[in-house]
Amino acid sequence: MEPLAEKISRVESSNDKWLERLPSPSNSFTGEILLELKDLANLAVLNLAGNRFSGQILTSLYLCAYLNVSDLHSNQLTRPMPQQLSLQVGLSTFGVSYNKLSGMLPLFIGNLSDNLPRFNALPFQGNKGLYRYPLELYKNKGLSTMATVLIGSGSGLLSLIVSFTVVCVWLKERITAARYAVK
Repeated sequence: MEPLAEKISRVESSNDKWLERLPSPSNSFTGEILLELKDLANLAVLNLAGNRFSGQILTSLYLCAYLNVSDLHSNQLTRPMPQQLSLQVGLSTFGVSYNKLSGMLPLFIGNLSDNLPRFNALPFQGNKGLYRYPLELYKNKGLSTMATVLIGSGSGLLSLIVSFTVVCVWLKERITAARYAVK
């Protein structure tokens, strides 16, 4: 089996940027995912699942404009997912389950379009540190939606009561002052 670095180097040296598929699952590749992947502008399918890649998901992966399948599950990827993945609007299949990812999911990965979730929670399972819709909120990373709504409603109500009280006191003082002025 040809190592991944040699496969990509061969493509780059031949000036063949038309590589559309990079299927290399379950090859025991190690190390970080190569930065040169961003140079494969026509890459549509990236399948590096079941290897032993470490490090982070490439921030520059969004530069592969035609990428619609990205399967990176069952590796040892760490760190937060790059927010630039939100820019991958053509991504229809995405999998990073069973890595060691942490932090907040990119904003539009779980975004609703046409009232349907773009991805459900399955592509992200097995990453205990990830949170944001469509995943359950990470318990130590913020308040639930209900708690946030209640705090907002409570502070709004408290602000309304204080404002109303201040206006009432001010009006009472004005009325009292007007009565003394008439007498």
